[in-house]
Amino acid sequence: MLYLSTFVTKMNNSKSLANRLAIACISVIAFLGLLTAVPVRAQEVRELYAQLEDWEETALREGQTIITGEKGKYLAKILIAASPETVWSVLTDYNNLSSFLPNTVSSKIIESADNRWVVEQIDERQVLGVTARSRLVTESIQTPKSRIDFRLIDGDLQSMQGYWQLQELSASNQAKPELLLEYSVEAQPNPGIPKIAFYTIFRNSLKPTLNAIREESERRNN
Repeated sequence: MLYLSTFVTKMNNSKSLANRLAIACISVIAFLGLLTAVPVRAQEVRELYAQLEDWEETALREGQTIITGEKGKYLAKILIAASPETVWSVLTDYNNLSSFLPNTVSSKIIESADNRWVVEQIDERQVLGVTARSRLVTESIQTPKSRIDFRLIDGDLQSMQGYWQLQELSASNQAKPELLLEYSVEAQPNPGIPKIAFYTIFRNSLKPTLNAIREESERRNN
């Protein structure tokens, strides 16, 4: 599952700090990498759940999105009732991300070769009363049928890197397939942006993004 940086904003000088924070936050929210499915056997499924805390398994089974971490480094988990092929089609539908991802204006592949993908994504949202538009260039490296590692090439953040990983928890031919989507990300704002505010907005953006991926995957799978 998976950006030469420019941005456009319209605001007065008194809102410059709010605008910079908005740009940094939407830059993180905008990114979506590639991922691939890893089929696992029943024993591996039991082992996978054995690695989770009891509250995590319960929360996932209840349809919740789990987010742990702090200070710009987070791990998010969610269960999706869809086949690996369907989730793959959602996460790589770069020309139509704006139809289901929150605040995404446009997204497209600008370069690809072998297992390397470079994606340009533009996002727009309001943060602290400011409407901001952000453009990122991110490189994703695919490890076949395992995971995708990504990093920020250039953009409105000091740094960003992480991975997407998908693990199949049931046979794909079952009436209700089940997959665990895991998203690990670490991002830091540019100097001058209040880190506490950035971390809060960034963390709060993860749940809507993963929920949107699940909703679109399950819609297509039906």
